[in-house]
Amino acid sequence: MIEPPADRPQESAVRFEVRVPPSGRVTLVPGRQRFSVPQGLAGRTLTVWADLRSLHILLDGGPHMPV
Repeated sequence: MIEPPADRPQESAVRFEVRVPPSGRVTLVPGRQRFSVPQGLAGRTLTVWADLRSLHILLDGGPHMPV
């Protein structure tokens, strides 16, 4: 793991919502970063919160899902 720069901006985190596609494969950064969830979650909304070190995923605003 590469350590982020010590002088990174305070607002380096992002938060957004994504709908799970029928395949269950959710793309965060095209061609670079994706993850899979059970296909049974297709159509549900995930809230993604990420910074330079962490990725948190919430299903319908609920508890974190393991990634």
